[in-house]
Amino acid sequence: MNKVIFDIGTNSIKLFIYKFDKNTYSLKLKTKLENRLGDYINEYDLISNDGINLTIQSIKKLLDIVKDIDHKYFTAFGTEVFRRAN
Repeated sequence: MNKVIFDIGTNSIKLFIYKFDKNTYSLKLKTKLENRLGDYINEYDLISNDGINLTIQSIKKLLDIVKDIDHKYFTAFGTEVFRRAN
């Protein structure tokens, strides 16, 4: 069974794919795309449309990788950039 994890951060979006077998797991794939989302937060702590669109495009690129991998679980989480943004 494979598990896909997206880590959406201030500077990049990381993709991890782990293979789980009973009580063990191994990393099958790790890649990242630089998106610098933190650069798109304005003085009011709002993410600009350009930042949102860039992030969506980055996620779509990573989803193209995932679509060909058999996986049962998918998890995504965001870090500081989302705690900061309104």
